[in-house]
Amino acid sequence: FFSVGIRYAGMLAFGISPKMVRSTLVDQFSGTALAVDTGVQVYPFPKFFKERISLGIALQNIGQQITYRTVPQNLPRIDSMGFAATVLRQAEIGSLTLAAQVERAIGETVRYRIGGEYDLGEVTGDRHFYIRGGNRIQFESENYSIGLGFRERLFQLDYSFVNSIDLEKTHRMSMTFYFGSTPRKKEPIRFELMDERKEATEPEKMKLMDGQEKFDEYELIKDADVGPMDTT
Repeated sequence: FFSVGIRYAGMLAFGISPKMVRSTLVDQFSGTALAVDTGVQVYPFPKFFKERISLGIALQNIGQQITYRTVPQNLPRIDSMGFAATVLRQAEIGSLTLAAQVERAIGETVRYRIGGEYDLGEVTGDRHFYIRGGNRIQFESENYSIGLGFRERLFQLDYSFVNSIDLEKTHRMSMTFYFGSTPRKKEPIRFELMDERKEATEPEKMKLMDGQEKFDEYELIKDADVGPMDTT
């Protein structure tokens, strides 16, 4: 599969993963099909909550049927929706995010996922350490999982351990690269007006204020700092 994601207007993100599925039954009959996974994520009321609340919908295995010899079979279609909320965010100690998801595979009962992530890095920093944990409800083969993650600006490495009920324990690792940039307006250097006004005369205060207004108006940095756009 190949995945790509884009974000529009700061509040809407869209991702799609075209893929080819190949399966073999009893070491004799093989089948191949083309399919797509897609999803939409929304950050409601960004002016008030910024990115602290998000809602998402995902559709998996949309595409062709897979055929073994002569009988076509549907791919395991999975529909899911969920939300995440950052309930704690402090610049010095990091942030805590909680999430929940409901999913249903066609012809099966509804399943649930709950989990959380604690980010040990500074909110505005480029380096982050993650601790994660979660649980799966109504899943036949898996229940709890724990994980760790590390991010350094444009690169992220994640590891998770999944407790499998029927099969052996599962270890998963992933690497993520971030591409693109989002311009951020550079905050102009502030004069210490309050301190200077204490000893300034009224004409001097007006002069200071007038100078600061012109500074704010014309201080447009063409080569502003840029931050990574999350396109996982």
